[in-house]
Amino acid sequence: MTARREPATIRPPFDPAIEARRVEAHSQTVLRASPRRDSQMPTTPGIALEECLAALRATEPAHIESAFRIARAPSAPVLVSSADVPYLLLSRADLAWFDLSDDASRLVLRIDGVSDVEELAGALGSSLDTVCSLLEELTEQEIVAFGERG
Repeated sequence: MTARREPATIRPPFDPAIEARRVEAHSQTVLRASPRRDSQMPTTPGIALEECLAALRATEPAHIESAFRIARAPSAPVLVSSADVPYLLLSRADLAWFDLSDDASRLVLRIDGVSDVEELAGALGSSLDTVCSLLEELTEQEIVAFGERG
């Protein structure tokens, strides 16, 4: 009986260590590049982080006496009055997922859960009708709801 010999290992035509470094460098370059539009991975919209943080620092948190709020029926038409007090249903970070107009974005940054619609219109320098229509749109998108001044 003859002993079976293991086949000799043949060196690859490239240096494995150099190839590994090249692939790693290429992977890092691809990860740093902007995602392709045809990619299956979801991407987050760009957020002006410093601007959002400054807006958050500028607003005072709303004083909420109760953790319960009465919600309007989703099918009910939204009629906004100047005495209504809007509050956000989402965190400010989640607002980046919505395609808000510039006016709606400025309005959302002013909503603090304490100021009524008339005060928001004055702070924005917009007409009451404009602010009311923007708030109606935001309510339909379930971004804003209304409460009463406490």
